[in-house]
Amino acid sequence: MSDRSNHIEISIQGDPTLFEPAIGIMTGLGFEGFWEDEVILRCYIPEEEWTLTVQEDFSARLHVLSDSIHVPSPVILIRPVENRNWNEEWENTIQPVRITDRITISPSWHKVEPRADEVLLTIDPKMSFGTGYHESTRLMLKLLEQHIEGKTRVLDLGTGTGVLAIAAAKFGASEVVGIDNDDWSFDNARENVEMNHVQESVSIVLGELDDIIIENFEMILANIQRNILLQLMEGMCKRLSPGGILILSGLLSSDEETIVNAIHDHGLRMIEQMQENEWIALAARLPENTPA
Repeated sequence: MSDRSNHIEISIQGDPTLFEPAIGIMTGLGFEGFWEDEVILRCYIPEEEWTLTVQEDFSARLHVLSDSIHVPSPVILIRPVENRNWNEEWENTIQPVRITDRITISPSWHKVEPRADEVLLTIDPKMSFGTGYHESTRLMLKLLEQHIEGKTRVLDLGTGTGVLAIAAAKFGASEVVGIDNDDWSFDNARENVEMNHVQESVSIVLGELDDIIIENFEMILANIQRNILLQLMEGMCKRLSPGGILILSGLLSSDEETIVNAIHDHGLRMIEQMQENEWIALAARLPENTPA
């Protein structure tokens, strides 16, 4: 975030499933920084960029987004904030996070010495989700750790920072494809892949699921909100090998019945579910006898 001018802070209070797609919308409107505090997403834009046109576009798009994912319109608070060293303040909010006994996520500006049996994921998140602070990221990593097997081919759909793709590689996956349709996430994920020295096994693709022609992934990861997961379910199952595992999050506990029904409707069998606060993650397996 620029530290040369005053900024406008927009606080969005509402359903957390709004936050990730809202960030994509606001990035295109000139917003420069974001941080999430439980059920509030704070967003920052230079004061001179906060024109009447941007305000009207922002409000209209956010309400359309709320309607499209069937959540109440959020409460929006707007206030000016004085010039501060935004980069320093933002970096101070990103601290190392221990996910499990074996997994730790840390930004590059914090030096962490991992134990011999520890998987250290060095992630500089910029504007992409995947810092390890969000429950859905932690849940995905826990299920990934439990179910991944060596030499697995993995697809990470909506890769964001690349954290799940990088974790899969460090747990021994032979080939990992991370895909995202956001330019910023694409660049950020590639930087994090190189920083973790896993570029030989991880490739990052800019695009949509339809751009992936491989149909024999042993594991597919998707940390995306419910409606998009439902839209992509058939395509994900088509690309999953018989016996392969699908791990899903970005889901609230209220989404459980809908997603589990969709999993069963596509011929998968539930194998595990985890929950943290109001967020859930699900793991399901495609039976071995499913035709390729």
